[in-house]
Amino acid sequence: MVPSIRLTQNTEIQLETAWPQSIVEYSVPSEFADRLSVTKSGLVQTKYVAGPAAVVVRRTDLSENETSVVPMSILAVHSLDVIILTKLELSTSTPLVHLPVGIRIVLKVVLRDSRGRELSASSNNRISYRPHRFDLTEIVASDVNQTLTITLKSVGETVLKIWDSADPSLNVFVRLSAKEMLYPSTRKPVVSDIVCFTSPLSGAPRWLSNDNHLEWLDVERGFARLTRTGSTHVTVKVAGQKLTTSVGFYLLKFTSVLRTGDFISATSIFFVNPSILHLAKWATISIGCRWFVPSVNTTVVSNGF
Repeated sequence: MVPSIRLTQNTEIQLETAWPQSIVEYSVPSEFADRLSVTKSGLVQTKYVAGPAAVVVRRTDLSENETSVVPMSILAVHSLDVIILTKLELSTSTPLVHLPVGIRIVLKVVLRDSRGRELSASSNNRISYRPHRFDLTEIVASDVNQTLTITLKSVGETVLKIWDSADPSLNVFVRLSAKEMLYPSTRKPVVSDIVCFTSPLSGAPRWLSNDNHLEWLDVERGFARLTRTGSTHVTVKVAGQKLTTSVGFYLLKFTSVLRTGDFISATSIFFVNPSILHLAKWATISIGCRWFVPSVNTTVVSNGF
């Protein structure tokens, strides 16, 4: 049995079959003529009258009658909905409260009837959209504005309104919130720190920066040494996305004394530098990025954490 095709009023849809187009004939039963029409090529055009209808598809090159009936329903649009087509695989089990800066997502605008069912065609519905802030996102529309590709360019929050220009009461609002996630803000980095950047998305990442503020130790795992003061723009390419963050570095201000055998670590992300510790010739770095002070008392410069 052919499933029913749900269409909006005053719209059109192209029918196609597995048979060659030259041997196919389309027609509409007379009782449904006030609801839709069909051309010789199979282009169905619905009218304003709602209700059930059908199109008859017949093969003309055979002596026996080979005919199919395609049921259709012409329905009024009751609501707009938005479906996220982009699938995001996270690197941890913690759900994202915000989206990372630089991410690109694809939204599909869907029209639904009074029972919440998706309508198959909607060329008569003129979809419009507008973010309440234009500086945070880049939006590329396609498919008569029913597919929106959105790139979150900067930190912040915007609300995207999507509506039917012919009937503004049909609308939906989407909240888009972006945050830099590649480098936690719990501690500011200092020059000569060894840093482990992390991606919120799983995959095979590759890290890069736009200048010489960083010396990459491992571009696949995000290990880098901060070489000079200032700020830099860090990018990770992962899972078809291009996430970004901005990081500023500064010099340490006062000194403290470490005891023999102390481990130096701030969080699972930030790690203290070998050059300021004067340990470059003795210290070793593990996958966890922990630095071990050798068996001598060493005076180091510290940022006071």
